[in-house]
Amino acid sequence: MSWIVQAVAIGVFAGARQGEIRELRVKDVSLADSRITIRRALSADVVSTPKSGAERVVRVIPSCARSSSRR
Repeated sequence: MSWIVQAVAIGVFAGARQGEIRELRVKDVSLADSRITIRRALSADVVSTPKSGAERVVRVIPSCARSSSRR
């Protein structure tokens, strides 16, 4: 699966915003636990907290996690 398809899937299935997806790091994703921790967001070339003001953990649907683990 290409990186763009994975980014769109994270946006659709995890409810992550574009800036949050762009600031994801490997340590933010746990395929074993099927979760993503949103810690940062990028807006106007400035890294800050997410729009909600706090980090959050979102569950990843199993099919999305499985397809990501094949990379």
